[in-house]
Amino acid sequence: MALIALAAAWQLGAFVIHAGGSAIPDTFASVDHPFHVARAEALRQSLLKGESLRWVANHQGGYPAEFYPFGFAYGVVTFWALLGGAIPLAVVHKLTVIAVLLAPGLVYWWMARRDGWSPLVPLGAFALHLAIPSGTWHGGASELISMGLAPNVSSALLALVFMIAAFEGACRGGARAHAWAALAGAAALWCNPRSGVALIACTAGAWAAVVAARPTLHVARAAAVRLGMIAALVALLAAPLIVSLWRFGDLYHFIRYSSYGSSREYLTASLGAVSVAGAGLAAVGAVSALLTFRARTLTAAAVLVLSVYSGLTIVLTFVAGAAAVVPQLETTRLMPFQRLLMLYLAAAGGCVVARWTMTRLSQARTRRAELAVVLVMTVAAMVAVAFLPVPKRSGVRQMESQESALRKVVDASPPDTAVLVVGSALSTHQQLWAPMVADRAFFYDNWMWYWHTRHAGPYNPLETAWYSPARTAEVFSRAYLAQHGIGAVIVADPLRPQADTTTHLRRIGGGMYTSYLVTDATPVATFGDVAADTTTISNHVITVQSQDAAGDLLVRRNWFPRWRAMVNGRATAVERTENGYMRIPAPAGHVTATVYYAVDAVDWTARVAAMSGLVLAIVLHLRTGGRRTLRS
Repeated sequence: MALIALAAAWQLGAFVIHAGGSAIPDTFASVDHPFHVARAEALRQSLLKGESLRWVANHQGGYPAEFYPFGFAYGVVTFWALLGGAIPLAVVHKLTVIAVLLAPGLVYWWMARRDGWSPLVPLGAFALHLAIPSGTWHGGASELISMGLAPNVSSALLALVFMIAAFEGACRGGARAHAWAALAGAAALWCNPRSGVALIACTAGAWAAVVAARPTLHVARAAAVRLGMIAALVALLAAPLIVSLWRFGDLYHFIRYSSYGSSREYLTASLGAVSVAGAGLAAVGAVSALLTFRARTLTAAAVLVLSVYSGLTIVLTFVAGAAAVVPQLETTRLMPFQRLLMLYLAAAGGCVVARWTMTRLSQARTRRAELAVVLVMTVAAMVAVAFLPVPKRSGVRQMESQESALRKVVDASPPDTAVLVVGSALSTHQQLWAPMVADRAFFYDNWMWYWHTRHAGPYNPLETAWYSPARTAEVFSRAYLAQHGIGAVIVADPLRPQADTTTHLRRIGGGMYTSYLVTDATPVATFGDVAADTTTISNHVITVQSQDAAGDLLVRRNWFPRWRAMVNGRATAVERTENGYMRIPAPAGHVTATVYYAVDAVDWTARVAAMSGLVLAIVLHLRTGGRRTLRS
């Protein structure tokens, strides 16, 4: 397993910091990777300032952190800190993604050791995990490495850890098992809230497995109490996230880019995630675990969890009332956790078949046969690793050109204006690298993800999160630029002719990306149509001053209920405009306005709950003894 992991890490560039002598760190640069690297950098900068990141101001007008939680980003920043800050954060992101890809090997080893399986099982499961990249939403290398959907895959892995620890806590008790289960469950939610479906399935499956092994009322009650304690601790640790989504979930618009149109599509996706042969072996492993229930209790629990999870996926996909309960849920994204379980069961099934085949051999020959199987699996896995999908990297000329163009416009444009990045020369979302270059507000023609439908631009917010290519010229109009407070634009080469013909854009540099300044740019904050004298913008505070204000203060940043305003020392209402920005009533004359992202009593209560949960988890982890296996 170590050899396979080392080969995979080498193939994916884990030991390369800079590519070909480039000054730009070598990291994954395809699809969602730029978005997540920029988020981790925003979090790092916020933490270095001594504040938690609650509002992200640099992305398309801003968004609340809870609508795209920072669990994975915290992992990247923590890893960066443990490395002493000596490695660029973008490279640490790459290393973290690779670690997430390889971590199932350790989890599978833990599961197999707990149930007394042959080492063939974790080795086989790990080899299958790397050898089958699967599809876009399946949780394998394609989703994690090529697409860059690291938070979703991370949450599935953490849910698997939760399953093991929760089962251990329900079956044998023990404070440490409770603590580990709670920490893993809360971390899964902080990485991606949709992992709550997996946590529910794990809890139900673990309880069913314990009761099936010892079917008495006492065991059922005790297991329910233990799992209830774990669930309560998870809720405490994730309270700030859960409470915020409960309070403001109606403001969260989520576009479903993929779905299962029929049960047949779901079945096809399930087979594609592990291959038809893998699914067949998983069936063998599941039957074997159920037939040897008391000997393979954790494996049997995995079978029950898989059954519950698959059932929940089907219900949430095809039952209208159930689907409406979680309108932001895209059930195709639930496959990674299902895949992890199926691969483990497939390896268990393969071990059962191999053992049955070897029963006619002598003991010595059986051992030699097992060794031969291990060697063949290892060699095959290492060969398969050579074909892992390796995405486009950042240490290339396209990145150098974008960085150079961004620095030109950032240095030349007013700091109280935003920067628009249009087009991509490298991958689908190269635009989203922009916050790594400068601490400014950015807009994009393709921003991947958004949370409300009022943004004004040439697109349909109910169907997509990018501007229609046929209408790209509209983003260069003076009306669009003024509406969003944009003072500079950089444009990828294929779209340059449209920008060159615009009279209010002044070209200041060329290349793969061309730089433009907006003449007579409208700043982010104005009183009526008149610019403020000074404007200071940060993630959580916007300060505006004017000696001769005339009209309401318009702040071209996304409205949210937590925004508050003080105008000349008095609390003032913050209104939502038609395009989702903020309007604040202001008197004529001298005005000093502070717009700040508030923390109210409910937020503080949730924070106190989370800190209490963390203290309790630490106390439980430090406790020794207390384990009491349930008996009938």
